[in-house]
Amino acid sequence: MKAAITFLEMMTVVIIIGILATLGVNHFGMVREQALCREAIAQLRLIQATENVILLETNAFVECDDDGLIDPTACNAALDLVIPIVEWHYSVDVNAAGNDYTVTATRQDAGACFYTITRNAINPVNNGCVLAP
Repeated sequence: MKAAITFLEMMTVVIIIGILATLGVNHFGMVREQALCREAIAQLRLIQATENVILLETNAFVECDDDGLIDPTACNAALDLVIPIVEWHYSVDVNAAGNDYTVTATRQDAGACFYTITRNAINPVNNGCVLAP
């Protein structure tokens, strides 16, 4: 007797593989979003530490804006850093008195998703990012 795979068995295997692939893609998307959020938080803390070092060296904070339209590398040049600007735009806003700043990371393709951190804050504030770590 010849053993062969029937069409029904083959379609069952294809359906099961399709379901598993769909679940894997959804999980991959969530993990990617969490990684991007962690990237922004790490870069905010790096900019925060750099601003504090610049304050010690020059007695002033550096203000910059990577809005992507004028100069997408403005913060890298101003802070002497190499921050990737593929997924996020970074800006540093110094208050009028010059004694405090707010660093903002805005997601390029996620609409209103952004993080902010101030001079003395320990953790960034999540503003609209759905999958925050």
